[in-house]
Amino acid sequence: MNKTSERLQYLLLLANVFLVNALASLCYHFSFLFSTFRTKDVAFYPYVPQDNPGAIVRFQQFLTYFDEDKISYHVFFPCESTVNLEIFSSKDNLAEQYQIYKKVYWTRLKQVLQIRNYKNAYVQRGFFPFYPDQKFPYLERLANKLNKSTTIDFYDSDYVHNETLVNQTVQYFQKVTVVNDHLKSYFQQIHSDVSVLPIALDPDPYAIKQDYSIDNETTIFWSGNSENSKNLEHIKSTLEAVSKLHPIKIVAFCPEAPNMGSLKVEHHVWQKSNFYELLSQADIAIYPPGNNNETSKGKMALKVLEYMAAGLPIVGSAVGVTPFLKNKESILFVNSDEEWQMALLELIKDQSLRMKLGMQANKALEENHHPAKIYKSLKDRIIA
Repeated sequence: MNKTSERLQYLLLLANVFLVNALASLCYHFSFLFSTFRTKDVAFYPYVPQDNPGAIVRFQQFLTYFDEDKISYHVFFPCESTVNLEIFSSKDNLAEQYQIYKKVYWTRLKQVLQIRNYKNAYVQRGFFPFYPDQKFPYLERLANKLNKSTTIDFYDSDYVHNETLVNQTVQYFQKVTVVNDHLKSYFQQIHSDVSVLPIALDPDPYAIKQDYSIDNETTIFWSGNSENSKNLEHIKSTLEAVSKLHPIKIVAFCPEAPNMGSLKVEHHVWQKSNFYELLSQADIAIYPPGNNNETSKGKMALKVLEYMAAGLPIVGSAVGVTPFLKNKESILFVNSDEEWQMALLELIKDQSLRMKLGMQANKALEENHHPAKIYKSLKDRIIA
């Protein structure tokens, strides 16, 4: 019965995608029939719903600055906040995924038609980039016809999911922004105007660590999703070796408790009520390595920025980390199990080193990732 439902929903999705693409093509060829009233400055098109971390760090936290500068805007979210995006991480609920795709695509067609009434537009990833069977950017072509002053933003290596679509999509935008030099190098091969816009993080909710002393047990902090909890599990044996020399406790914020064997783990599901407090109370934060692939290289890890906001000393992989962290000055970068063990033990023994790394990491965040600083670059970039 489930397979039958999936097939039915997929056929309905195909029919709706075909219809939307046909309408988008008609609108493209007859765009001269649409009246235009460019009464507002910026149209924002996040790829995720309101209050999702991706929408916050690339859109929402800048809106107050636009208000202060009296720059008018409207944010076109693709769907309601009640939509559970977690269903896209599993193949067990394809029917529901297809229903969401269908609704989002119709919504996006209506929203793209509104782009003609704005002086500028800022789009995250594209209007419909992850739909697996889509190979031509019909909505982006229409948007380009209706508004030439557009910027598209990537804060991940999204092309690994659908390279044909993403590479064609950027051709219909005037400018491209990305979060790091790896993405910049990739997109410069197919676009002439690419610039780096680092992820911004509002430091206000974070309590900066004040006491760097350690009593008997060292608290090691890690946060992530179910997928990258595998990275934490990869260094389990190293952490176990450290625990034999000094007692440690892992505070892990993750949807599901990671499998850490005999290690002492305090598991939490993310809640605003305790995340910031437990983060600032930790002694050391860790960023375990993922695969050294395109996906990892295209990141600027938000969790590392959060560690920096709390002033924690950090040990981790250099892949996907802000370039403003410098090895042995504001972070300890490690590559092998031996380096992991040596770095953790060194930090556990040396309070002055913990304080130095934590304070310098916090300084790097304030100087390079504060929303006020990123906002100026964003505004200069997207407004013609």
